[in-house]
Amino acid sequence: MDYHIDWLFGALTLDRLGHAADTCVRNPVSSKASEAAPGRLIRGTQEDLDLILAFDRTIILTKTKGVTSWGNKQLASKRRRLADWHELSEQVAPDTQGLKQIEMFMVLTSPQCPKKLARLEWPSFVKLDDDVPFFLKLDLVSAPAQFYAPQRCSED
Repeated sequence: MDYHIDWLFGALTLDRLGHAADTCVRNPVSSKASEAAPGRLIRGTQEDLDLILAFDRTIILTKTKGVTSWGNKQLASKRRRLADWHELSEQVAPDTQGLKQIEMFMVLTSPQCPKKLARLEWPSFVKLDDDVPFFLKLDLVSAPAQFYAPQRCSED
């Protein structure tokens, strides 16, 4: 199931606030708004990750491609959003509970390893494999030849 990046940032904000999460939190504006319009942490877009695994203080973000190819533009946008979180998270006052920092890993999964991805400058809190996201081969050998999918239809 797709997990919207806005939802991730909402959860990370609650983590930073701890017990003080009863109060409303302003949607901060990035000082680098010219790079990424509209420059707010929560943007109300459909931009997503495909699977998030979370345990203890570790989050594994995965982006999956089954049949389509990887694009530099899409990955650069994910990197920009994570960089925005890195910058703007300081505006969300951390709770004094003494929790250790969250470790975050970025993993790409697909049948073939992406070959033409540009090297990007990821935020320092994102764990990578030699400056690029980790890669996990997606084995579709035993997958059905055809998948069921919901479709929209008219009342007729």
